[in-house]
Amino acid sequence: MPLETYSAINAKLFVKRTYTNILLEFYCSTLPLLKKYVLVFQKKETQIHKLHDEVVDLTKSFLACYLKPEALMSDSQLKKVDVASEANFLNLQDMFIGTKAETILSKHVKKEDRKDFLTQAQKAYIAMAKCLQQKLPLTNKVLMRVSAGPPCQRSYPSTIHESTAKALAHSLGRG
Repeated sequence: MPLETYSAINAKLFVKRTYTNILLEFYCSTLPLLKKYVLVFQKKETQIHKLHDEVVDLTKSFLACYLKPEALMSDSQLKKVDVASEANFLNLQDMFIGTKAETILSKHVKKEDRKDFLTQAQKAYIAMAKCLQQKLPLTNKVLMRVSAGPPCQRSYPSTIHESTAKALAHSLGRG
C-alpha cells in the first residue's frame, strides 16, 4: 500500500477519533448548564417567580466559560455585553472546555491543533451567547418584578403590584 493510504487510514482512525472525543467531552461539560435551566421549569408548581433569576444565572454561567469576570459585573447589562469582543475574552487556554476535554487536548493533540480546537470552541460559545442574549428575557420588566419570590413568601399582600399588573396586561395585549 502506498504511504498516502496509510496516512489517510491513520488520520481517520486516530486524528478524527481524538477530535470527536474532544468535542463530545466539551459538549458533555457545557450542556449541563442548559439542562439545569430546563429542569427548573419541569416541576408541577408554577415557577414564573424564578424565571428571571434563572435566566440571569444561566447567562452569567455560560458567559463565564469564555469571558473575563469584569465583562459580567452587572446583571442588568448582560444583554448589552459584547460577547464577540476580543477585549472581553479569556485567554484561550483559560477558557472552560471541561476537564476530560482538556486532558485529551493536552495529551493527544499537537500545539497548533490545540489552538484550532480552542478557537472553534470560542466561536461556538460566541454563537450560543448571541442566541441567549436574543432569545432569553433578560430585560423583561414583568419577570423582574415577579422575581421577588413566590406569593406565599412575600411580606406584602399576594396581589400583584399595580404597575406589574399593568405591565403584564400590556405585554399580553390587554392594556
